[in-house]
Amino acid sequence: MKIAVLMRLVPNLSEGVDLNEDGTDVDREWTDTQANETDEQALEEALVVKEAVGATVSVIALSDEGVERLLRSALAKGADDAIELHLDVEVAQALPSAVTAPAIAAWLKGQQFDVVLVGNQKVDDPFGGLAAHLSTALDLPVVAGAIQVKVVDGSRLRVLQEYGGGNSAWIEFSGAAVVSVQAASRPIRYVSGSKLREAMANPAYRTVSASKDQLQTNIPGLKLEIPQPVEGVELIADPVEAASRLVAILEERNYI
Repeated sequence: MKIAVLMRLVPNLSEGVDLNEDGTDVDREWTDTQANETDEQALEEALVVKEAVGATVSVIALSDEGVERLLRSALAKGADDAIELHLDVEVAQALPSAVTAPAIAAWLKGQQFDVVLVGNQKVDDPFGGLAAHLSTALDLPVVAGAIQVKVVDGSRLRVLQEYGGGNSAWIEFSGAAVVSVQAASRPIRYVSGSKLREAMANPAYRTVSASKDQLQTNIPGLKLEIPQPVEGVELIADPVEAASRLVAILEERNYI
């Protein structure tokens, strides 16, 4: 079985961000990036499948600053090969999934992957999950919110899909598909420094060109704003006073 895992870089929001001059994106020149968390979960689940049934795992990411380290870290964890997709555009990692999905799909179509795994969401993408856009471009079914992936009978997929309220259900099917992963079935593995150094010289890394003509260009732009500070929390130690204050606030806001 051949598994493709799509990986992306996102701004490190824990360190704070500034917006660019026109307010359409964060200022990526001065913002650190990190691996998209749910993409790392997708990679871990792909590696779990590899260890269980001997699958081949390929990690794929659009070219950008920091992408080589992202992909080589995936090689250090156990991926079989890494592909950097080069689009002749600035800051490809900043483009919404709806824009990039057709270009990624155009390359994937010739690769004969059995399943495409990708993280369920991306913190800087307001246009929804990449999995849904890829499934449309590839004309493949999509399973969202996966928390476990298994291979049965050599080729059939069993995906545990998570729903609201702590509910989940197994979905079993045959044929190629796109699966978005919410969480892996086990914790993400640690990469040692020695493994990462080995991966930096791994010949399984390659760069290929993807056509920017496939980019979806009719996606509306957005204006972003930094949230304004609000008043702090009011702490009231006395429960009777706290209850009275809560009722007063609810009445002021017409909740009761």
